[in-house]
Amino acid sequence: MIYCTATNNGDKLKDMGTIQNICNNIYSLMQQKGIKSVSQLAREIGCSATTIYNITSQTNKNPSIETIKMLADYFDVSIDQFVRANCVMQSSQKLRTCPLINQDQISDFYLQTLDYSSIKVTEIANQNLSDQAFAIRLSQDIQPYHRNNILIFDTLNIDTIAFPTLCVIKSAADFDITQLYQIDQQLYIKENYGLLHKKERLIPAQEHYSQFELIAALIEVKFYN
Repeated sequence: MIYCTATNNGDKLKDMGTIQNICNNIYSLMQQKGIKSVSQLAREIGCSATTIYNITSQTNKNPSIETIKMLADYFDVSIDQFVRANCVMQSSQKLRTCPLINQDQISDFYLQTLDYSSIKVTEIANQNLSDQAFAIRLSQDIQPYHRNNILIFDTLNIDTIAFPTLCVIKSAADFDITQLYQIDQQLYIKENYGLLHKKERLIPAQEHYSQFELIAALIEVKFYN
């Protein structure tokens, strides 16, 4: 199997299975080192939390070899080990799972009115997620993710979230999944405006949503066709 290829723009990892392996290995190695969050890992290796978060959430499906080498060096493994499955043996670990719900079940799940006997579960690569973690199977595309992708969310302290990222939010009307941005400690969403709505601008989330509340942030992604 080919794990990485060279391009004119520098070496990039392209194989989707490789990206999933890297994501799983980061979480396993974080647990081995006692690192509790992506933000803590970023501080340890001296890069931005967004860079690492975009890899672990699989937003960046083409991380540079330089970033992968930085992570592999920090965890004291080779790049070849780092991109392969099961970099850390976890046979003694109990497999973590979380509830898996459909996109239209978010409200009932959060309000605890959902029939739990019908809820499925999915495996979690990140062993450090809280007991409040949950997964949502998308029923429609939410860029950059697609229908049937499984997005795993967790309730996090806002200081540990690497924005911009997808979040589950609650408003007076309903629950929603939306991309949130943070500027000067304030949360924003992107809005289209102008002729044919081709222009974009950021507006405060509390101006767009009535009774806005951040519920959970995206932590992990599983890609399915």
